[in-house]
Amino acid sequence: MNGESGFIALISTIIISAIILIIAVSLSTRGYVSRFNVVDTETKNISAGLAEACAESAIFEVIKDPAYDPPSAVTLTVGGDTCDIVDVVSVDPDTWTITARGVKNNAYTNVAVEV
Repeated sequence: MNGESGFIALISTIIISAIILIIAVSLSTRGYVSRFNVVDTETKNISAGLAEACAESAIFEVIKDPAYDPPSAVTLTVGGDTCDIVDVVSVDPDTWTITARGVKNNAYTNVAVEV
């Protein structure tokens, strides 16, 4: 009888240890994956800031020269990153539509502004 209770205790210990190991591994993996989500969010915020910077730069160019119309996309360097003024269209003499794009590590943000 004593040998059977020792066997039951051993099997119970092994099962409980396996459950604790599974819980620890799943929590560890969850933290590892969530770290990448934070990095992706930060990258997207940077690309949005780049797109807004290009839109602001295009607004500045339109204020300086109302006839501003680049023949193709204009690439600007902001810090160590780049953004593009994709298009500047004069809708009427007092209104322009500006399209800009910011890219950071495969995170793309497109911005359209009407001024």
